[in-house]
Amino acid sequence: MQNNFFKRYRLLIETALMVIAVVGLKLLIEYFSLVFIEMTALFSSVIAGGIFILSIILSGTLADYKESEKLPAEIANSVENIYQEGLYVRETKKGFNLDRLRQNLDGILKSFKKDLGTQNSRGALIFIENLSDSFLEMEK
Repeated sequence: MQNNFFKRYRLLIETALMVIAVVGLKLLIEYFSLVFIEMTALFSSVIAGGIFILSIILSGTLADYKESEKLPAEIANSVENIYQEGLYVRETKKGFNLDRLRQNLDGILKSFKKDLGTQNSRGALIFIENLSDSFLEMEK
């Protein structure tokens, strides 16, 4: 329960700690009279502009993360649908090679998982290309 709380509010906690650190640093600089940049309207507008640009970038990035969370479920659903179609074709046409289809679909899932952990790896694409043979066989 406690670990789930920190996962859920991690960004909020980290941001709050950074703000506390920056405010503390500002107080120390003010206390020891080490101010090296005077606060002017230009300086505050530059800071506000930077925060505005950062918020725009973050809002776009967070939407992408939300979409990417759906991707594994959609891939698994698509693979399951392809296999169900293969089962149907196997029932109607006994000569259909269901084992080859199953091996390619299994290879897609395993390679995709491996590709996510390896930079510039495209192993899943090979298995996806191999699906063409099964699709052509289904078509016939």
